[in-house]
Amino acid sequence: MIEARIPRPGTGAKVFLTLYGQGQELWTCGQNSYLNYLLGRAGLQNVAADFKGNWLAYNPEKLIADNPDFILILARNRQAFNQATRWLESLTALRDITAIKNKNFIFLDENLFSRFGPRLVEAYEWLIKAVYFASDSEGK
Repeated sequence: MIEARIPRPGTGAKVFLTLYGQGQELWTCGQNSYLNYLLGRAGLQNVAADFKGNWLAYNPEKLIADNPDFILILARNRQAFNQATRWLESLTALRDITAIKNKNFIFLDENLFSRFGPRLVEAYEWLIKAVYFASDSEGK
């Protein structure tokens, strides 16, 4: 079983999940979102998990202090994902974040991840493969 090979919920890599295409802000999921639950279930630490609510604009200074290992980008397609990575890399204030220095960006299909329902099982599998098994995944 895949779950036997991942860290206990919330003990693995620090991640920042962002929704690309919503202006120039860093939109992310807070503690009340199903995506926060999905990240925790995958053994990941959502840097925004302490913030109440579903979605919020995240402060860049807070992101620098959090220093995530991975940036997960919800994008409508690979082209938008590539635009998002270029945009994040262009923000000089963020250049020392581990995820950006190491180019640890992971594509998450917005269509799959943004709809609460049975397809979240497929989204969960995508997330696990992208983070833990990148060589055999669609995610990275």
